[in-house]
Amino acid sequence: MQGATDFFIVLPYLAPFLTMTYRVLYEKEKKITEGFKMMGMSQTSYYLSWIYYYAKIYALIAVLISTILKLGIFVLSDWLLIWFLFFLFGLVLIG
Repeated sequence: MQGATDFFIVLPYLAPFLTMTYRVLYEKEKKITEGFKMMGMSQTSYYLSWIYYYAKIYALIAVLISTILKLGIFVLSDWLLIWFLFFLFGLVLIG
């Protein structure tokens, strides 16, 4: 059962990560970023929009996972610390 817990903790992060990978590859294939450059959009704002969008998704996932783990496994740990660690894990997936 120990190995299954690890799998179910990482599983919610998998769907947004695969979606992000697909969207990046699709935009590169269709050369959408070049169209943004021609319209005057900077690279910084383009990448910040990606980071902001997926940071919101991973923050929500971290809230759900932290709440579930706080109730069952990490009873004595601080909820904010658990959330922060799982949120950082989500940010690592963006990078």
